[in-house]
Amino acid sequence: MQVVTEKKILVTGCDGLVGHGITYYLLNKGFSVTGTSRNNTESAHPNLSIVKLDLLSGESIANLESFVASSDAVIHNAAKIPKGEKESMDVFNEYFQANTIGTFRLLQLCEKYSRPFVYISGTRLSSLKENITPEEVPYNNKSCYDTSKLCAELICNQYILQKTFPCSILRISAPYGYLNTSNAVIPLFLKKIQLSEELVLYGKGEREQTFTFVQDIGMACQLAIEKQITGVFNITGGESVSMKHLAESIIKLFPETRTQIKYIEKKEDLNRNNYPIDKAKKVMGYSPVFNLAKGLNEIKEYMTNPEKFRILQPLYLFQNLTQLQKAQRMLSLKNLQQFQPKQESPQNPKPRRRKMR
Repeated sequence: MQVVTEKKILVTGCDGLVGHGITYYLLNKGFSVTGTSRNNTESAHPNLSIVKLDLLSGESIANLESFVASSDAVIHNAAKIPKGEKESMDVFNEYFQANTIGTFRLLQLCEKYSRPFVYISGTRLSSLKENITPEEVPYNNKSCYDTSKLCAELICNQYILQKTFPCSILRISAPYGYLNTSNAVIPLFLKKIQLSEELVLYGKGEREQTFTFVQDIGMACQLAIEKQITGVFNITGGESVSMKHLAESIIKLFPETRTQIKYIEKKEDLNRNNYPIDKAKKVMGYSPVFNLAKGLNEIKEYMTNPEKFRILQPLYLFQNLTQLQKAQRMLSLKNLQQFQPKQESPQNPKPRRRKMR
């Protein structure tokens, strides 16, 4: 039975992969959620309201003040993400304004109203040290996006040092969840499975990764808010799995598929990215609930019965193979028509006029 609480949480970027998962988790726990989106997203849940937010607009962020004031906590997940543009300082400026300055403005509002602030970051910002990455090791930013998120982390750290209000940074390892629209490995494998295409692995598929299901991220956010936690924490799933094990698990989940694994002779990066969660367990009481098998089964149920999980309108994801194939056929037909030469109609051809001599 769902327990309804009086608490209201502001979640930025509620229609993205992680934000959607956090919002879904909180709603199931009985929280009221105000979610932000820069898209024309509408709520499909009675306890969810949507507010438009553009991180590049100071005015848009200022308009959030009343929502911050009326909320019990803020979970900041929204960010400008890479879209394949060429790296430059002009491009970095956009990332900096959205991801760094936008975060700073939200932090100022949380300080003003003494609201707990949870910043969603990534383990990729930390560099490996002897294949172990505790929270204290140096940063590892490799792109405009990484640097903007790193700068935002440093500002959060400054607030953590001042201890004027609860502020926590959650570094997430390889998140996956219900909205599989990215080009990460799990969404990519799921798309190929639906089309019965090969899953390509390098070498023997021995490279390992620790995946984190979005509901576990939601649980970590709840713990940080309710316990008024301050600090930096790695948040990951409970197991590190090889790419071979991942591919075999997804194929097993969809027995009707004709997908097979194809191995390519290419050197693998076998460095195991191990992000210990001892600190999160000790301080927050965090313990992941979803292993890979449980997370994948949850995704399959979502694909089979999307209405059960619907909290937003519209649903962006193709829910089943029929819809996906239909869209691909429509796209192919459109492209084909684009290149076909125009032909005159054979009906009622115009008679040629004879020249008069």
